[in-house]
Amino acid sequence: MQKYIYRLFLIIISITISNKAKSQSDKNSWLIGGSFHVSDYKEKANFSIWVPYTMPIKKISFDMNLGYFIKNNFLVGLRSNYGYIRGKAITPSVTKLKYYQDLHVGPFSRYYFGDGNKYNFIIDGCIQYSKIKFHGFKSNQKTFSISTGPSFYINSSFGIEFLIGYKYARRNGSDSSNGIYSNISGINTNLNLHFYLTK
Repeated sequence: MQKYIYRLFLIIISITISNKAKSQSDKNSWLIGGSFHVSDYKEKANFSIWVPYTMPIKKISFDMNLGYFIKNNFLVGLRSNYGYIRGKAITPSVTKLKYYQDLHVGPFSRYYFGDGNKYNFIIDGCIQYSKIKFHGFKSNQKTFSISTGPSFYINSSFGIEFLIGYKYARRNGSDSSNGIYSNISGINTNLNLHFYLTK
């Protein structure tokens, strides 16, 4: 798996080197890249078969982003997210650790403020959907997130972003008769690395 990621990285590098100098956020440009997240959330859950609980969550996750500028400074695209989660379920009668992984996919959009010469200020919004399996239970999750912060450009083809944002998720059990649901909310910080491919 690592060798394929390395090859993809080399292909992206070769494409960006061949690009002509152009504003990163011009219409018809492409964005490709990813990000690393560290998040702190609280999950408030209700299970008809268990005691309701509140669980502090630590999540480390990675995004892959592919976007297209449909007009100057405005981008739409698709984002996938893979995360590893560690939480501690706290109820009146039990405290236990929970570990699980999840995968989310959904559309995102962002707007760039500034001329993009050396940096931009970004607002990024995203909706993602996922199916999660944990301890024999299946659930569907819908996640809303918004973040903002600066993007600094090393050159016309490569940018580094430091974003901070808020995320809210609603998780429902696949069997509604079980009364399984939970609400998740919290702050996340992002380090993003993006390549800008211009025509």
